[in-house]
This record gives sequence, C-alpha cells and structure tokens, in this order.
Amino acid sequence: LNVSQHEVKRILDEFHRSKEYKSIQPLEGSQNAIQQLQKKHALHLVTGAAPFVAEEIRAWTENHFPNAFTDVHFAQSYDSTVVLPSKVQICRSLNASIIVDDSLDFAIPCAQAGIKVILMHKRWNEQPKKKDAELGIRRVNWWPEALQQVERLTQASRSRY
Repeated sequence: LNVSQHEVKRILDEFHRSKEYKSIQPLEGSQNAIQQLQKKHALHLVTGAAPFVAEEIRAWTENHFPNAFTDVHFAQSYDSTVVLPSKVQICRSLNASIIVDDSLDFAIPCAQAGIKVILMHKRWNEQPKKKDAELGIRRVNWWPEALQQVERLTQASRSRY
C-alpha cells in the first residue's frame, strides 16, 4: 500500500479511539467459551496489536471479558519500529501449552515450538490445510469448537502423566 509506519500508527490510533472500535462485539460464543476456560485455566491475552493502543485494548477486553485474563501481553507484529517478544517467547515465559489464534503467521511458529495451536478459521489464513496437519494445528470455525479442543488437549496431556 506504500503507507509509512507513522501513517499506519495514526490510522490505527484513530480507529482504536473511535466509537466504531468501542462498538465492536466479541465473536459469537467467545464470551461463554472464555468464561468456561477461566474456571479451569489461567488465561492470558497475547495480541499482535500495537502497544500504543494498549489502553483501548485493555478497556475493550475488560468491558467484554471482565476479569477473564490475568494480563494482556503485546507481541511482535507487523510494526517493525517496535521490538517486542514474539508470541512464542511470551507463551514460553508463561509456560503456556495452548494458544488460540486467528493468524497463521503466528500459529506456525508456535506449533513449531511445540505449543498446541487452535486456529480460528478465517479467510486470511486459508492456506492448504496439509501443513496444518503436519504441524498439529487444529482449525476451528467458532469459539465453542475452540473450547472443545482445549478440553480435549488438556485431558490428553493429563492422561499422559
């Protein structure tokens, strides 16, 4: 698009401060799934959103998922002007064994690092699914399926010990 990093930051900042951003609703089934997961797991939100919109991200999250997440962590994303840890590094520092994401760009490194990945199927990550199977990435279409996969994965890991 030939847009400077400064212009991208300005556009994102403007969007995250807008009433449109504040009116975005969570994905169908996500609130119930997160509520169920938080009963059994310590949940952390690991996002590729830019840290300069941290206040807005935290406010939106707390509004729609009150007290659900232990913390919000900002990972390296597409902004090359800010150096942050990768999602893999953050997951390792948290001893996280499972990540739910909607980006194949983040899912693949996590899976390669041995983190179990549940990938929300979206039009922007529709690569051939053969690679998913090779890496152990589990695709789901909506949050109730993600909840089921987390339960299966945690049960499977508990039965090994």
